Amino acid sequence: MTDEEKHQQIGRLVLEYQQAEQHLAHLREKAASAATAFIQVGDWLKRVSAGQPQFGRNEQARKSAETVASAEALKLIDEIAEAQRTLADLAQRKAALGLK
Repeated sequence: MTDEEKHQQIGRLVLEYQQAEQHLAHLREKAASAATAFIQVGDWLKRVSAGQPQFGRNEQARKSAETVASAEALKLIDEIAEAQRTLADLAQRKAALGLK
C-alpha cells in the first residue's frame, strides 16, 4: 500500500467517524424530543386521574400521546444502539491506525 493510499484510507475513516458522530447526535436530539413527549403524557395522565377536568381534552397532550404511542420511539431506541455500535467500531479502527 502506497503512502497516498494510506492517507486516503485514513481520510475516509476519519470522515466516516465524523459522520457517525453527527448521526448519533441527531438521534440523541430526536430522543430528547421524544422524552419530552413522554413527560407531557405522564403529566397529563396524572392530572386527568386527579380529576382536573381542564386537562381532559388537551390537544398538545393528545399530540404527545400519539408520538409516545407510536412504534417510532422503539425504532429510535434501536437506531441509537446501532449508531453507538457503529461509532465504537469506527473508534477501534481509528485506534488500530494510531489515530485519536
